[in-house]
Amino acid sequence: RFYGRNCCVSADIFMAMWWVIPFLKKIVEGKVTELLDPANTIVECQTAKPNESILWIRQSIWKDKVIDEKDGVIRLRFNRSEIPFFSRDLINAGYDLFSLQSKNSLEDYFLSLTTGGSDERNN
Repeated sequence: RFYGRNCCVSADIFMAMWWVIPFLKKIVEGKVTELLDPANTIVECQTAKPNESILWIRQSIWKDKVIDEKDGVIRLRFNRSEIPFFSRDLINAGYDLFSLQSKNSLEDYFLSLTTGGSDERNN
């Protein structure tokens, strides 16, 4: 009845649940500071011209930061300190920036692990 369900719990709760529900499987373990490493911040970028801006990004110094692009949303991986420089370069290249959103939260990390997203932190 519970197979195929995912939930995020602390270690002490997991151990208590494991005794009652023995088929539980631990996906990842670590301190919050380790799991949410600022050197691996996922950023979602939306511009007025997503097709043109992704081409520019892939030809720029930021090309190695691209994770994927889907439905007009460009996902990139940055060290948190690089984000202001990226946004400045993108705007200076003439692209109107609608949104630049950091996806570095426990919820985002949990979803990337349990939905099979392309987040590479779990590799």
